[in-house]
Amino acid sequence: MAINSLPQQAISVHPSVDTVLLGTYSKETKLFRLSTRQSVTLSNRNFVSPIYNSGDGHFNDFRVAHYASFAIKGAGVVFIESAAAEPNGRITPEDAGIWRDTHIPVLRQITTLIKVQRFVPALQIDHAGHKASVYSTFHELSGLILTKEFGGWPRPSDWPPSAIAISEDYMVILGEANVTTSAVGVITEPKDAEEILRKGEADYILLAREFLRDSGCGFRAGKIITCTGAMA
Repeated sequence: MAINSLPQQAISVHPSVDTVLLGTYSKETKLFRLSTRQSVTLSNRNFVSPIYNSGDGHFNDFRVAHYASFAIKGAGVVFIESAAAEPNGRITPEDAGIWRDTHIPVLRQITTLIKVQRFVPALQIDHAGHKASVYSTFHELSGLILTKEFGGWPRPSDWPPSAIAISEDYMVILGEANVTTSAVGVITEPKDAEEILRKGEADYILLAREFLRDSGCGFRAGKIITCTGAMA
């Protein structure tokens, strides 16, 4: 039976996870404080960064459970993969995609599961450019060019690299203009995430490895921050 055909009470948690987090930690931590961007209200500032792994751009049942677990455990926004807009825009053969109508049904199941927990599903639309057609991180030749004879695809050779500032501990994408910014990369300690937000170095925190290690790291972060006084 498809997720969309199930009654909401069969796939939602009562009370909703965002209600529990807001009621417990929102007054004491910036990480769990409500924010609004245009018409979207975000329950907290602890987001799942895009990750990738699929087959021919399609998601499988494991991915449905994988992303639903992040919402059930309290991620304010769940980025559903880095999805290529066309086949030649993939980085690796395992990249997710949105170039076919057949990609849509499972994406709809995932977004439904996230929304019923009152969190926000998001999708990073991607085009690899000069980074296209390489072996994935799951391959022993990870990062090397995947040639056409082994299933690769055309890649532009003269695209200039983009400049992104990287610090020793984490990468912070900062906007000098009035734009929303996020901190991403090797942020593993809740106190570091809270400090980044309180210092105004970023508006939101994007986590990948930490959510993979512990899908409930959001709840853990709230407990650690409030118990240690890291919000002071």
